[in-house]
Amino acid sequence: MAAQVRRAFVPIAGLHHAARDGAAGFCIFNDIGVVIELLRRRHGLGPIAYVDIDAHHGDGVFYAFESDPGVIFADLHEDGHFPLPRHGQGRAETGRGGQGLKLNIPLPPGADDDAFAAVLAAG
Repeated sequence: MAAQVRRAFVPIAGLHHAARDGAAGFCIFNDIGVVIELLRRRHGLGPIAYVDIDAHHGDGVFYAFESDPGVIFADLHEDGHFPLPRHGQGRAETGRGGQGLKLNIPLPPGADDDAFAAVLAAG
């Protein structure tokens, strides 16, 4: 598989709120977490970069891999958006063993294409 696929794009809503130990945020399981582990364990791939672009912070994925240096996590989301206003507040690089590999980028409510492009250009 490593020789066949170098990157993938999945343009569907994921179940990024579920935690390792149970459902959360209307998500019964964390499909992204399952795929990341499958790619690493079955196919020996890594590091894995996951970019989450959604109105909500992908807290389930973030906390599942918070201390894992083998997962690079970047999340662009609306600042303080329901249902999880306590997660992903303020631009922050966090993570325990994955310090500097986890990036949360909150956008202001109603952010347009220019605001999104400015965040990407800023790096």
